[in-house]
Amino acid sequence: MARTAISDRQRKALRTYYRSQTPRPRQRDCINWWREQFGGVIRQSSISEILSDRYSFLDEQIIPTDNSFRQRISEWPLLEEILSSWQARIEARGGVTSGDILTAKAREIWPQIPQYHHLPTPQFSAGWLQKFKRRYHIQKYNLHGEAASVPEEASTEMRAVQTLCGEYREEDIYNMDETGLYWRRALSSGLSSAPRPGVKRDKSRISIVCCCNFAGSHKLPLWLIGNAKLPRALRGVNFQALGCVWRSNSKAWMNTLIMAEWLRSFYQSIDTSRCVLLLMDNLRAHGCGVDLAPPPPHIQIQYLPKNATSIYQPLDQGIIESTKRYYKRRWLSFMVTEYDQERDPLATMHLHHAVCWINHAWIHDLSATTIYRCFRKAKIYAEAPTIDLPAEQPVEISALYQSAVQTAISSGLIREAMSLSNFLNPDSEDLYLHEADIATDGQILQELISFHTTGTTNQVEEEEDEEDEIVDIPVPTVREALKASQALQQYLLHQEDTQTHDIRHLERLERLLNVHIASSQQQSTLGRWFT
Repeated sequence: MARTAISDRQRKALRTYYRSQTPRPRQRDCINWWREQFGGVIRQSSISEILSDRYSFLDEQIIPTDNSFRQRISEWPLLEEILSSWQARIEARGGVTSGDILTAKAREIWPQIPQYHHLPTPQFSAGWLQKFKRRYHIQKYNLHGEAASVPEEASTEMRAVQTLCGEYREEDIYNMDETGLYWRRALSSGLSSAPRPGVKRDKSRISIVCCCNFAGSHKLPLWLIGNAKLPRALRGVNFQALGCVWRSNSKAWMNTLIMAEWLRSFYQSIDTSRCVLLLMDNLRAHGCGVDLAPPPPHIQIQYLPKNATSIYQPLDQGIIESTKRYYKRRWLSFMVTEYDQERDPLATMHLHHAVCWINHAWIHDLSATTIYRCFRKAKIYAEAPTIDLPAEQPVEISALYQSAVQTAISSGLIREAMSLSNFLNPDSEDLYLHEADIATDGQILQELISFHTTGTTNQVEEEEDEEDEIVDIPVPTVREALKASQALQQYLLHQEDTQTHDIRHLERLERLLNVHIASSQQQSTLGRWFT
């Protein structure tokens, strides 16, 4: 039986009652008080949940009373209670929401509420948004651009950072940041017409640590953080040869130990003859990591102003976004190919593909010009001379997205598609990745939906491996690799634009493969002698 949603107003009232009593009432007393005040039954587990630190933010928040002015009774009270609670949690954490974010979050919440499964998805118009904000006394959500959410004191702090940056050359200023990636992001946020057993939505996210210098001449290897120490799809992969690093923890987030290890790797990559400045967020994992791995004398670490990285962090000015767009272009191409072959790309997509694609996007697709433009846009120099930069073509992806959507719908694998902007920039993908004891936006939302619809938090612990989600990826034999190399040589020899060095690279590869074959044959011969 569906449970009645509990509003933040009711939670706040219970917390106020509990704190006002001396001695503190027992949970049985709280249940009786709840019955008298609200005329309903509440579980003991719900009492414990409401009185826990999870809802401490309500103690300082002004919650509308029953007699507060309401524009009209909501058509979807359960959804609005969840959305209001989510918005309050984000604001309590220092986050900023907007009308667009609230509308997008409402669309994300709707299909997850069992009581609404028989109803079509509403439009969530601008009129509904205004009435929702009035009903819950939500003010000042008409932000115009990212700078609207930046505190004034950040400008003062940034001037000091600009002065410091002025002492360094462009090639000696680095920026480091993390981002999330839903590497198996579906085209539809709703349910597929066919069940897809074994595919868990929360398992398709990894964290990516990016770092590069102002000039774009030095891009450090990506560090990828997943929730499995070594997923089956990545077993046997030579990460050193690939040019990236894999690390893990139970939440797939940056934490203190990984940060300290990353810092030591960064220090080793910088020659002691250079004086280098590293800019990064003042997050707890970063600060604790620096405490464990302090920089050597020739490297200085400078934190960017809090709550202002949206305009002052170079990687957030388009470097990370461009890298992700290149990745998602590969993902969309893969989708179209799989749909044409009447296969479901969500079932055939593996983490191995994701690691190779994002690494390729960072190393080969992302240009030094893009990096340089983004550093200049972040204004880390107080006065930068105007220069003419070569024009760059944007990463075109809209036509490919429409092709993938049309193919998926005609194949009956999805019912409706999300917008392109939501596919490229999911709300929760770019939330800063704190220590594992701080809840993510997705966890907060799932807890709120579960609590409002069932009366429990329904927390499920992360598994340590992803082996139940994928199958083994076959590795070609050395003879298959040799045959492929020879075929590639034959192809290039008949192309007018082939250069000499292209053929020489393949010839070296062929010699290497032949050495492997000869070595394996020698070992096989020795083995027969001793058997």
